[in-house]
Amino acid sequence: MFCRFPYRIPFSETDAMAIVHHSNHAKYLERGRVEFLRLIGLDYLAMTKNGMHFPLTEMHCKFRRPLVFDDIIMVETKIEKLSKTRLTFSYKIFKQEQLDGASMSLAPIEGKEYVSGSTEHCCVNNEGRPQEMSDAVYQKLNAFYSGQKNDHD
Repeated sequence: MFCRFPYRIPFSETDAMAIVHHSNHAKYLERGRVEFLRLIGLDYLAMTKNGMHFPLTEMHCKFRRPLVFDDIIMVETKIEKLSKTRLTFSYKIFKQEQLDGASMSLAPIEGKEYVSGSTEHCCVNNEGRPQEMSDAVYQKLNAFYSGQKNDHD
């Protein structure tokens, strides 16, 4: 299952050539990830208030084509790997013609990828120590996990 989050690129996120500065891609991935969680019924702020945090442990990004000022992009997010203590998301960024709301879909977007990437997260408590995520959170994530279940870290 994919979450799709649309976004129009503002001038402030570009460099002197009006191309998106590479540092902003991490923000697009984060927005896609947070919208994914929101769409499946998980409130990240509520999880953190309950002592469950998912810090970033690894990030990869491949820039295939430049994105520029005023492009409308679609950030496609899905769960790539899932265990009780780790979570990996994968992302693809495409250009599109108009802004639509965030949505869920089973079918991947057709067209040219501009950026692809992944982020890995571990579940930690308020002290930053590894912990298993709650059963409720794990079950919600697992319901939208598109890969094969892996409970081994």
